[in-house]
Amino acid sequence: FRSQQPKALTYAQFAILLAAGASVNGATTDDQRRKLRSVVLLMRWTGLAIRDAVTIERARFQKNGNGFTNLFLHRAKTGHPVYCTLRDEIVTEIFAGANSEGRWLFVDSVPSGERELDNLIRVWGNLMTKLGRVADLRDENGQPFHFGSHCLRHTFVFWCLNKGMPTEDVAMLIGDSLPITAQHYSAWIVGRQERLSERMIQALR
Repeated sequence: FRSQQPKALTYAQFAILLAAGASVNGATTDDQRRKLRSVVLLMRWTGLAIRDAVTIERARFQKNGNGFTNLFLHRAKTGHPVYCTLRDEIVTEIFAGANSEGRWLFVDSVPSGERELDNLIRVWGNLMTKLGRVADLRDENGQPFHFGSHCLRHTFVFWCLNKGMPTEDVAMLIGDSLPITAQHYSAWIVGRQERLSERMIQALR
């Protein structure tokens, strides 16, 4: 996985993906389809891995009173802390499709056994794959864009880097180490540096 070129969704592709959620046959109820949409939104705007997103607790979200909400947790895979900030309206949209009450947003309970937990995440991963098939995303050349849940994490990272965030800050946001983040997203980091250099040249001229 680490050797693969990461794929980020464009704004247009993401809009198509969200719209396709209403037609995913694997989500057997409207409630599950709403939850799928909310999980997609959460992963897009936080870079969370699917396991962390699906099993997230309501208490992890704390409004800061300035129109934004802070999110803090430790990644299940690495134990690294994740600290992210979202706009309140995005959080409202995420919560609109989640459980109306209870500890967890998207599940009634989190299995204590690893096998049961893996099965739960596999179900959600399959839903994401079906969502990608329904959306039938295409790249700029009209070729199929093979979507998986990891594309949402990549999209968040791509967005952060293109907004000029330092790589070490992005690593902290997604709960990865700086070396892994720099290695995995090196192509995007170079591209961002080239754009910044072009802007500096224009400014100096």
